Amino acid sequence: MRDERLAAHPGTEAERRRHVADYHGMISLLDAQVGRVQEALSACGRDRDTIVVYTADHGLALGQHGLLGKQDLYDRRVRVPLLPAGPGLPADGRRADGLHHAYDLLPTLCALAGVPSPDGIDGRSLLSLIAGRPASARPFVHAPYRDVPRMACDGRWKPIRHYRSGGGRGTERLQLFDLAADPWEMRDLAARCGEQVARLAAELVRWQREVGDPLWRSCRDPRATARGPQVPMR
Repeated sequence: MRDERLAAHPGTEAERRRHVADYHGMISLLDAQVGRVQEALSACGRDRDTIVVYTADHGLALGQHGLLGKQDLYDRRVRVPLLPAGPGLPADGRRADGLHHAYDLLPTLCALAGVPSPDGIDGRSLLSLIAGRPASARPFVHAPYRDVPRMACDGRWKPIRHYRSGGGRGTERLQLFDLAADPWEMRDLAARCGEQVARLAAELVRWQREVGDPLWRSCRDPRATARGPQVPMR
């Protein structure tokens, strides 16, 4: 279940460079095809009543943290692009800063189209955030990957709790990163920032309980930072 298993071990610089080159090639190809879509919409006059959204479901490690694929919760995998364009949206290239989930896109598109959002969904419209009201953003975002890591983030501070694969056998390690000072997540501050660890680890456990994640029971102390490898590699 790990992409590193598809590569030589230990990994080589040449292989990592090949993956990065392939990734940039795919970006260039996709950019050209999105351009064709936009040109077709303009040619038939539908660009004035069509909303186009470019996004993705995950990023790739491409050698960062010694990893290759998508099976972790570092920011280069969980942060994805969201580039909407069309009627009702700013056309000046502005950036809207604020935490949100991908599923917030559905109520946003409903609002732009003038139709009600479906009942019972967890998403919330991003139009207030796009309009420059950051207070409408989420205070936290959370994410799981299968039965191994869990994360929470308040926009700056981000803990990642790594469980042993299989679940229920305790915490292998809890990491804490300051994304403002360390956007590449290279400096684990869990042992030095106890207040932030306690606050955000407790928030992570609260969310796990709320969504019925069985792994929250395997760590009685949400601040625990058991020693162990950063990420199981093999």
